[in-house]
Amino acid sequence: MVMPWFRKHKKILMVALIGFLMFTWGMLPALRHFATEAVERHGSIMDRPVTPQALHRAAGELELISSAGFMQRKPLIERFILVGDLEPEEEASEMRITGDAVWRYLMLTYMAEDAEIEVPEMLVREILQQFPPEMQNRTTYNAIKNWIAISELTDFTEHAYGPWNTDLWMKYVYNNHAVNAEFVKLPSEIFAPATEVTEKDVHDFYARHKEKRPDPEAGKFGYMAPERVKIEYAYPDPDIIKEQIKIPEDQILNYYEANLEEFVIEEKEDEEEEPAKEKDEENGEPDADTGEDESPDREEREDAGEMTLEDDGRDENDVGAEDPEPSYRPLVEVRDEIEKILIPKEAKRVAREIAESVMEALDALHARPGRPLNMQQIAGRYAGRGFRYELAETKDGAEYLAREEVEQVVRAGRSVARLVFDEEVDIGFPEKVDGPDVPVIFQVRDRKEPSPEPFERVKKQVEGDLLAVRSLEKATEFAETLKELARDKGMQAAAGEADRQLVETLGKPSLEKNNSEDERESGAEEEDPGNGEEKLYYLEVSESGFISLENPRIDGVRREDIVRKLLHAAKGEALVIKDTGRSPASFVIEKIDEKGADPEGFQTWLQRRSQMESQRQYLLMITAMQGHPLSPDYMSEPQKLLWQRLQSMQEKYPPPSAIQ
Repeated sequence: MVMPWFRKHKKILMVALIGFLMFTWGMLPALRHFATEAVERHGSIMDRPVTPQALHRAAGELELISSAGFMQRKPLIERFILVGDLEPEEEASEMRITGDAVWRYLMLTYMAEDAEIEVPEMLVREILQQFPPEMQNRTTYNAIKNWIAISELTDFTEHAYGPWNTDLWMKYVYNNHAVNAEFVKLPSEIFAPATEVTEKDVHDFYARHKEKRPDPEAGKFGYMAPERVKIEYAYPDPDIIKEQIKIPEDQILNYYEANLEEFVIEEKEDEEEEPAKEKDEENGEPDADTGEDESPDREEREDAGEMTLEDDGRDENDVGAEDPEPSYRPLVEVRDEIEKILIPKEAKRVAREIAESVMEALDALHARPGRPLNMQQIAGRYAGRGFRYELAETKDGAEYLAREEVEQVVRAGRSVARLVFDEEVDIGFPEKVDGPDVPVIFQVRDRKEPSPEPFERVKKQVEGDLLAVRSLEKATEFAETLKELARDKGMQAAAGEADRQLVETLGKPSLEKNNSEDERESGAEEEDPGNGEEKLYYLEVSESGFISLENPRIDGVRREDIVRKLLHAAKGEALVIKDTGRSPASFVIEKIDEKGADPEGFQTWLQRRSQMESQRQYLLMITAMQGHPLSPDYMSEPQKLLWQRLQSMQEKYPPPSAIQ
């Protein structure tokens, strides 16, 4: 059937075949030219040549950065690289890696390089360790390092394109404008002996505050008991799991071969050449190699496009042919080191697998609200694999825990507390959270809603709180008297007169409270200081030294509110300021001097801020790889400490988002 058709149309087919052959013969040189041009396509960025090798490396890095989730944490950079604009309010037509995206990424790496942004080696290595062993290589290392540099570039050079420099300078000036003050502190406890509270006063104070939450830092009183929960949890014990893990020899070998650069035997040429160099200097012979090497490292020049493999007549397979082959530590020597690296990673994988099995077993029981499942029984099935069950209790044995207690007692407590108290998971419904090292499965067995503490239970606390409030009121009234005296006589003379009034009212402080241990043992009486100044029993005139919002410590305590009021006060103006924190007191304080921010310190401030942003980028990248939000709930203890430190210093070194 087919052959007759071919015979019938053979003339037409022959003409078509001849035409096709003529066309391809004529077009082949042109096609070859276009293909070669596409492969050898090159250009320049900022007057720096870009080779096909540099583009190939950049494409690999960009693909890795995207797959690791780094770009999603920086939407503006992601949009610029993938789309080419910075208009997030408009929907992008496409968000994928293209040839143009590779060029834009390479441009940002060159800009970061020219800006001399330093990326801490420790941070890069720490992030590198989060990748699978087979990906812990030079390409991944360069991708991490370049991404951190690009992130810092966009965060800290954006002022070159907008009002950033002015905003940062204004922030620095405000935080570093310093004042020196003379002050007298009147602690509320001084007036406690002269303060009385009645039983009715205590009951009334309790009634006014029983439905309020306490906030000691802000000086707010309350006797509302927090919500409490009875909670049980189970988790794979990482120490037990690690003991059960055996890493196969082929996996150790694969890691060794994929990460040979970690096991290079360092040459000791510098130590051997040093004596010879010293000998030449003693003989007066000039060192022929005293100048710095003007040519950068080969790998850096290749990345920058300033040198290619073709430049010295080698192809990609001949890299390093002219250089001596590096020596590596043998596998038998580093085997145990590799095993120590791989075991924790394998332990995490096994822990996730066990936790998933337990969750599947719990889900199969079809939990119903208000009827807790027997988690202890299910967890017991996996005890042999290192799965542990615990009923959360305080040190005193209490089974109902407040939020702060859950955070302290339960493993991955912050993550658990967030779900229990913020999202209010149902009683009897197990939930799983990812802790910093292992998953944790928990179940709320019961809840106690917030309610006022019984009066008898908190009576002593209420009496103390009311006494502190009234004592502080007396301290503030007396501070106003001291301020008026200081206006007429000066701070020192006013303090002397006010101190005499206190002695007349309260009597002299006991030796037991005010004298040193040596004085009490010797029975020494208090004498005149001997320097012409009057002995003060209750009050002391102190000088703060130069303080600012960056360093707001007065009398050893951070007191930002007092510093802010001093910044707006006139020189020589005395103020009465009440501090209602954990150590309540009233201050009579007077600004005696001030000075502006040091302009030379601004660059140091910027550098320090840049270092902190590098650490923030590290936390962003680590949590991105784990698929978690940037929250301490999902951080290891060292990472959590770093996060807390960054948060505490955010006022001093604000992140870019705070300077908009």
